[in-house]
Amino acid sequence: SDDIEMHSEDLYISADQVRVKYVFFNRASRDVTVHVAFPMPDMIGSEDPVAVQTEDPTNILAFCTVVNGRPVAAQVEQKVFAQGVEHTQLLRALGVPFAPHLQSTQNVLDRLPPSRWAEFEKLQLAEITEWDEGKGTQKHLVPRWTLKTTWFWEQTFAANAETFVEHGYKPATGESVGT
Repeated sequence: SDDIEMHSEDLYISADQVRVKYVFFNRASRDVTVHVAFPMPDMIGSEDPVAVQTEDPTNILAFCTVVNGRPVAAQVEQKVFAQGVEHTQLLRALGVPFAPHLQSTQNVLDRLPPSRWAEFEKLQLAEITEWDEGKGTQKHLVPRWTLKTTWFWEQTFAANAETFVEHGYKPATGESVGT
């Protein structure tokens, strides 16, 4: 909205937490209600899952937001992509969790029939790999898709007033074999 301007943005980043504090001002003489959306960092299936700090399949990075000191009940939209093509409905229809890093996702992928394995590999949604977990070498269908998550809600900005919006989440910090 042209009536709402950002007066300030205070960003804090650490290995444990990302916090952003905004101060918005509604210049209009009337309340203005708009949709607010906050896109999260992409979750990519080829990245090592150890760096993700939560097991929640939807709120993967423990996102929360507060407006004027009160928690917001935000909604979430998640979409699955591989090579720039959306495959959300395919995963949903097969009951595959969207979060590529979860063991529950791996378990569902491993139970898919071989024809689906070939389809997932052709679509570049997953890759067939082999490893030994103490039971001999076994094949697994490993996710390679990108999960895009956006939190959103409807927000009313009071007329001629400041609104304080705060977001926070736990970052997926990454790792290296050498560290």
